[in-house]
Amino acid sequence: MGQYDVSPSTGSIPPGQAGVVTVTFRADGAKFYENTLAVDIADRDPQDASEGLPFELCAESSIPGINTEDLD
Repeated sequence: MGQYDVSPSTGSIPPGQAGVVTVTFRADGAKFYENTLAVDIADRDPQDASEGLPFELCAESSIPGINTEDLD
C-alpha cells in the first residue's frame, strides 16, 4: 500500500474480542501521503461500503533544513 505497511493484512477476531492492526509509515522525501485502508467485516451488509469500511491514513514526512533566502 505505497508508503504504508499494514500488519496483519488479514485475520479473524472472535465476536466480543479486539485485535491490533499496526500501520508503519515509510517516509520518502518531504511529502504528504494520503491513502484509504479498507476493513472488511464478515456478515455485514454489503450495501454499506461494498469495498470495505474506509479508514483514512495520512502522514507527512519532512526534511530538516535552514532557510537561507528569507532572513527576516
